[in-house]
Amino acid sequence: MSCRPVAARRGRDDVGPAEPGPRAHAGDDPLQGRCPAWEPPGGPC
Repeated sequence: MSCRPVAARRGRDDVGPAEPGPRAHAGDDPLQGRCPAWEPPGGPC
């Protein structure tokens, strides 16, 4: 019974930060994808 809750919690934790939600959307967008600090703010931003 301890393995089931642990796996569910681990999967949720892994899916949260690991799942490309809002971050993937921003990276997919050329306007928000080139706005990060790792990219020079001189493109479409």
